[in-house]
Amino acid sequence: MKLLHTETADGLRLPGFLCETPSDTGLLLIHGMGGCFIENPYAQVLAEELPKAGINFLYGHNRGYSSINDIRTTTRDGNNWRAIKRTGRAYERFADCVYDITAWLHEARRLGWKKIFIAGYSLGGPKLVYSLPQLTGDDIKGFALLSAADMVGLGKKDPSYQRLLADARQNVKSGELLKLLNGQFWGEDALLSSQTFLDLFEEGGPADILPLYRKPVCIPALATIKQPLLILFGERDDVAIDDIPTDLANFVAQAKNAKKITTKIIAGAPHSYENHEQELAETLVHWIKDCL
Repeated sequence: MKLLHTETADGLRLPGFLCETPSDTGLLLIHGMGGCFIENPYAQVLAEELPKAGINFLYGHNRGYSSINDIRTTTRDGNNWRAIKRTGRAYERFADCVYDITAWLHEARRLGWKKIFIAGYSLGGPKLVYSLPQLTGDDIKGFALLSAADMVGLGKKDPSYQRLLADARQNVKSGELLKLLNGQFWGEDALLSSQTFLDLFEEGGPADILPLYRKPVCIPALATIKQPLLILFGERDDVAIDDIPTDLANFVAQAKNAKKITTKIIAGAPHSYENHEQELAETLVHWIKDCL
């Protein structure tokens, strides 16, 4: 395992963890909201198990990692520090995920991967789907949605949603885009800037890409997937809009052009896959090998 960095097209220097094996096949993981390699046990298990199976593993942090962070920006040639950009979960702009994912895809290709699989976990799911138009090439062999979240649908379930939405809209209207919201959301301090909240949870916003909440369910972006697709949830996953089996079936119905669809619900697993990391790893290994 080694630490490496990549530079995005808009000049951010992002850290990642690479676990190598003598192989031209690899999995690129897009983490969830505020995700961090050292705080995600499932990522550490994948880092151990995938290389054992002959599969490289790259955990590429995106600009939304951790709660608040200051990411250095670089000159175009990458040799000199230029400035600091405040981002992290509280300040990231959802649409910028395209910069991050394509930068790590470029890194995977630079490493010599010829068979690339891309997985999006939680918020990484809508980020992956949003970025699909830029994720092209015959070397991309499959996509995986791991507990992919309908952000707007989940937001609407929280009792504070309407108040926080109104506050965020007012702050943005007043020019206070970076003002942090005050209150509880999903059982914890919101700790989100007004612009980020609207990006993630406003109907019609950029993150409204997997709208299971909208009936009848219609997700045109999933129909653009032609590669093999894995859709996976934990049985006790808290991202359900209707319920996990129904959400999974809705995703399958929308991905009508995928070459092959594999589904699984890991019995007893929560959203974090805590205590079920090994089964998650085994599922990914089996799926990747089945696609080759």
